[in-house]
Amino acid sequence: MNGEVDNLEGVAENIIVGQPVTLGTGAVNLVYSPKKKKGDKK
Repeated sequence: MNGEVDNLEGVAENIIVGQPVTLGTGAVNLVYSPKKKKGDKK
């Protein structure tokens, strides 16, 4: 027997099998690095 692997990377495939979809606001990771002020260490 032979089989194939499908990583289910598309939105439609994940919806069909009931897996969570990274879409909309869930698709973004926000990273904030504030600017350093004079006199601050590190």
